[in-house]
Amino acid sequence: MAVTFWLASVLAKARGEPSDFFLIFYCSIVLISFLVLHSVAEEVDDRRLTIFLAFLIVPVVALAIFKKFIPRLKMVGILSSHAVQNLVVGVVCLTLLAALSNAPASAGFGLDNSYTRRLEAREIYLSGELISYALAMCMNGFVPYLAFRAGAGKSKSLLLFSSCAALFFFWLMGAKAPFFYVAIAFLLGTVIKMGALKYFALLLVGGVVGLYFGVLAEWQIFDGYSMIVDYFFRRVFADQAAVLNFYFNFLTSTKPFEWDWLLGAIDSSFQVTYFIGEAYVHNVDANVNTNAFLHALSGNGLLGYFSAVVFISVFLVVSDRLFKSSGNPAYIFLGFMYGLLVIEQAFTVAMISSGIGVLFVLTLLERAPPRLRIADPPANELP
Repeated sequence: MAVTFWLASVLAKARGEPSDFFLIFYCSIVLISFLVLHSVAEEVDDRRLTIFLAFLIVPVVALAIFKKFIPRLKMVGILSSHAVQNLVVGVVCLTLLAALSNAPASAGFGLDNSYTRRLEAREIYLSGELISYALAMCMNGFVPYLAFRAGAGKSKSLLLFSSCAALFFFWLMGAKAPFFYVAIAFLLGTVIKMGALKYFALLLVGGVVGLYFGVLAEWQIFDGYSMIVDYFFRRVFADQAAVLNFYFNFLTSTKPFEWDWLLGAIDSSFQVTYFIGEAYVHNVDANVNTNAFLHALSGNGLLGYFSAVVFISVFLVVSDRLFKSSGNPAYIFLGFMYGLLVIEQAFTVAMISSGIGVLFVLTLLERAPPRLRIADPPANELP
């Protein structure tokens, strides 16, 4: 209860800075899920629960500390907004054409074979190849970015283009996440255009709280069944808590290979996500991801864990500072999307493979036109 009230006080200060969205996603999905649902996989005694919570809370504390020490920053852009937009559209078009030329035989719009398409696509677009990186960047970064700009600039053509790209990814490899990314990014851009950014962060928090109450209400009305749980809540919250438990169990159990608390797995080829999939989900093909901090701790020990904490904190605070000095709403998108990705990806994967790093460089170089700028970025303090 003490941790829950502390998190509530942290989230109550959210007003729409880039780092605020990371706090919202991390606190409401990772921390609250573990606090409330940590026993979905197995019972955790109070001593271990306290230790596990400490590892999960450190990133929130570290972000607050870095906010005190990183000074105001300013960058003068050299590229026009249209040049940045056209460059991103061009990369997406080239990627779609390259993928279309070597599409899986199972490509289609059926829901029943979407996982077949995903497995086949994994075999065609091999990890480490340029086309694989390009597809990941477009799905997780570039296409949502264009949807965001569609909302912020009221561009119907950009919205149509990004929506068609999301539909293409579903046809190609059964990917459903791009639909969600496009929708939420467009909504964020629209809210910024309406000048309601400071309320959007609070609405996200209220939406999460309302979801919990909605689940409880359905449980009572339908005698122990909830449609919200089946189609949304389980995937976002209950599975999150279960996977966190798998990783903590891995960290505290005897391992069948050499592992060090400082450096993690001695074998550099070790992939913790697939090990968790095989050992705990009993599926050798399952790539069981978790938040960037726990992923780094499990794979690379305490050195990897603190590297993730420092890198993510610095990136988010730098985005805050640049947003305040430039008024460019693209920094909001970067904080929003990166905060969403690192709750279920390694921080390097979210930065490089998902295209956030490339978009950050383009935003640094962009001269945002006055019609897109936020003249008075929201202060991160209670009214």
